[in-house]
Amino acid sequence: MMCEASPAADDNSETPQHQFKTQYNEPLHRLLTDEMWVHILTLCTNIHVRQVCRRFCKLYDIALADKREIATSDAKYVTQYARGQTVALVFQRLYDGSACQTLLWACARYGTADMVFVHTDGFQNVHTEDLNRMLCESAYQGNIAVVQLLLNESRTDPSAKAFDTMVGDDNERFPVQSTDTEELKCQYYLNALSAACEGGHMVVVDLLLADSRVDPTIGDECCALVSASVKGHADVVARLLEQVTVDPSVCENAPIAWASENGHTDVVQLLLRDSRVNPAQRDNHAITWACLNGHVDVAEVLLRDIRVDPSWDGNAIIGALGGAEEDLEVIQLLLQDTCVDPSANENAALINACEGGCIKIMEALLADERVDPSEVPNILASASRHGYTDLVEKLLLDERVDPSGADNLAIKMASQNGHLEVVDRLLNYARVDPCAENNKAVRLACKEGRLAVVDRLLKDTRVDPSSKRNYAIQYASEMGHVSVVDRLLQDCRVDPSDKANCAVRMACWHGHVHVVQRLLQDERVDPSAEANSALRIATDEGHVDVVEMLMRDKKVVDALASEMGAIDITGDLDH
Repeated sequence: MMCEASPAADDNSETPQHQFKTQYNEPLHRLLTDEMWVHILTLCTNIHVRQVCRRFCKLYDIALADKREIATSDAKYVTQYARGQTVALVFQRLYDGSACQTLLWACARYGTADMVFVHTDGFQNVHTEDLNRMLCESAYQGNIAVVQLLLNESRTDPSAKAFDTMVGDDNERFPVQSTDTEELKCQYYLNALSAACEGGHMVVVDLLLADSRVDPTIGDECCALVSASVKGHADVVARLLEQVTVDPSVCENAPIAWASENGHTDVVQLLLRDSRVNPAQRDNHAITWACLNGHVDVAEVLLRDIRVDPSWDGNAIIGALGGAEEDLEVIQLLLQDTCVDPSANENAALINACEGGCIKIMEALLADERVDPSEVPNILASASRHGYTDLVEKLLLDERVDPSGADNLAIKMASQNGHLEVVDRLLNYARVDPCAENNKAVRLACKEGRLAVVDRLLKDTRVDPSSKRNYAIQYASEMGHVSVVDRLLQDCRVDPSDKANCAVRMACWHGHVHVVQRLLQDERVDPSAEANSALRIATDEGHVDVVEMLMRDKKVVDALASEMGAIDITGDLDH
């Protein structure tokens, strides 16, 4: 609907619109659409209108300089400054429902009753749907006067579900400008009472409950009681429970489920006083999520109810809790319940606690005689893989834990991931064999470049870095770990020429010039082996610096000479 502009407003030289026209040139003014004017004129007078216009012009100038399409709104900027009052000229200039959405929202949130009524011309030009939206927003914000004014408007329906087109948090909500259906699907429907309950405004709640048109049971999972329970407004919950039509077990006991999940102990206690409430419904959702989120007070209240089963679904609760240190109190609380088996789900709790590095939870679980760490073969390996030194020590002190379990997997994992302290602790136990699986621990450490771990392992006389035909130095050369290569070459058992000088060939293939240089310093290395394979590989891969280094090696030069020009190195390099 389009409204004609007031002649008086157009003739007024002091209007914001006139100030804008005189402040800036005509071409720029013509760029402003009616929607842009709406957003400019909904700003409050906390700052001078001329400053507001200047701010918007900067936005448009930037858009023009970048040759982009000028945005029709800057809603966040509007919401930042829309405080106290709006401009009546907007409704004289334009009203079509969507274009004035920001204005309507600003009225609902910040306006006084008189201002809203005057600036909307007694609501005569406001669509019914927008009236309901304004009511929801003013109810959510606790704007009592505006709520009362809107309730007195005959076209307002306080029981209607108004599509929530506001986004952002409680302090910075602003209208959605998109009309994209998919984007709007992420929003939800509210009615005025649900909005007031979500905002926790008791006076507004009482105003709405006193209106015969308001039904507190409407809304399913967005109903008033659920909204209040989710946010933890105990006083609002108590008031709603006084209504005979309100069922606290609505939507399969959604109120207590959400209150428990969010840690609202007082709301949970209020709901449990009603015999219709079943805290075990929804597969014990209430206790499950109270525990998962570490709400120990809520968990204590729920566990006093005999219907609550903390061991439901094979103790999935305690199994999931093991990964969070802050949930120690909840773990201790659950362990006191005779229904709970901490070893359930194949010791899931112990496994999760170990994976999360939660030593206090591990101590609590291991202190329970029902928990046997030996039933989890890789429990020590898991702690070792992550480098949890304190956990490793704790497990090693338990006689039931075999540090050499799974073919010494613990020291292999610690070596591969470079956890020196863990490797050192494990080597203090005679049962740990660092040379298990053909010295795999040292090979893994060499491949990953864990110099400190390699050095520690080589100090153990049982470790042989030349096992499996010197794979250790070949891995280190392939991966370019020159410091590891240097440490291995200091061990007389290591032969860098093994497997037809595989080490230098792998280094040449990957272009690790520093590794090649270090290997060539060892007389046992022959870079000309396999018909100058190292040179051919480096040439094919385009590693010029490696080729140049090889061409300075006497063995390579002699081999080339003996081949009588079989390879035209210069041509290959140019190619």
